[in-house]
Amino acid sequence: MLRSVLPSSLAIDVVADAEAPAVRCDEVQANQVLLNLAINARDAMANGGRLTIGVRRVVIHAATCASCRLAVDGSFVELSVSDSGGGIEDDLLERIFDPFFTTKPSGRGSGMGLSMVHGIVHESGGHVLIDTAVGQGTTFRVVLPPHHVPTARDEPIPAHRSASTPLRGRVLVVDDEPSVLAVLRETLTSWGLDVDACASAQLAEQQFARRPDAYDLVVTDHAMPLVSGIELAETLRRLQPRLRWLLCSGYADEASVARARTLGALSILHKPVETAELRAAIETALPRAAVP
Repeated sequence: MLRSVLPSSLAIDVVADAEAPAVRCDEVQANQVLLNLAINARDAMANGGRLTIGVRRVVIHAATCASCRLAVDGSFVELSVSDSGGGIEDDLLERIFDPFFTTKPSGRGSGMGLSMVHGIVHESGGHVLIDTAVGQGTTFRVVLPPHHVPTARDEPIPAHRSASTPLRGRVLVVDDEPSVLAVLRETLTSWGLDVDACASAQLAEQQFARRPDAYDLVVTDHAMPLVSGIELAETLRRLQPRLRWLLCSGYADEASVARARTLGALSILHKPVETAELRAAIETALPRAAVP
């Protein structure tokens, strides 16, 4: 999964404790956390380096979460992502989890990656710790509480609907963030959908123009370089007036939302999008025959 978004100049080490207990976290969201942290590490090592991913049991005393600022104490399972880059300066540490904050050049990221990490980790009852020093690299440590594994006497955990109710149809997914695009593609594919993924509106328009009648649904990001998701939908509607589409947005003002509605957006989802919310929106938006 990571090799598709990481250059060959980066070495990847994985150090995982097979005895580490389970945690309770949506699998797709866990992948999204790992992808976002890996992309972050990649960008910190522009000239190559070493990415190390670790999983272990840890006991933490009197630490402070880097994103919510609450105290962290107790036994946890830790997922760590370390880079050999230049480290993070103190003044940036205070802001890196803020939505839309980014130190990357224009067009190289939305600034939502670490904000998504914050949301997913805390939704799962965890916290984020950071070990960094200028010139010595950075380690992001996601710590999650161990989960009790049910026994035969315990109440069964309800199965996720997607596991028992596969969807049908072809979906075009558009997002300029590689990590988000990879997670969306993996999620929708796991639900039974055929997915074509494009990293820009321009590529999506070319892909759609080849077979305008082939897609049951388009799921597009809003804030993308050069051409926004709403502008893309406007173009695709000229090719297919019956276009069914959803808009995902980290931020959209009232005028943009109104324009999206006018162009037939069936849902407007606000990032970070929860898996259940995305599933429900897609089920509603797909043609009825595609939802068993």
